[in-house]
Amino acid sequence: EIKEISGKSVVLQFSNENTEGYELYRNDKLVANFNQNTYEDTDLQPETSYTYKVRSYKKIDNKKVYSDFSKEVEVKTLSQYGLHSRNSNRKPTV
Repeated sequence: EIKEISGKSVVLQFSNENTEGYELYRNDKLVANFNQNTYEDTDLQPETSYTYKVRSYKKIDNKKVYSDFSKEVEVKTLSQYGLHSRNSNRKPTV
């Protein structure tokens, strides 16, 4: 789920307890590989839409075995002043 949105970052939270790590994709490009259930994607542009999807993995015999990708979620960052634009009054969720 989307936990927090600012003008330059998005904080995402995941709840798969049976995993060793995650791969996060922004606009279909791998941007992070991490093993915590919260990730902050930084250095984003204000008032810009980004699409996210994630997949988890486990290591079996030293090889990563992946889950299916999550549903894609579109997120729009806030203005540089931390405000939503007029047409953006809903909070996106995963």
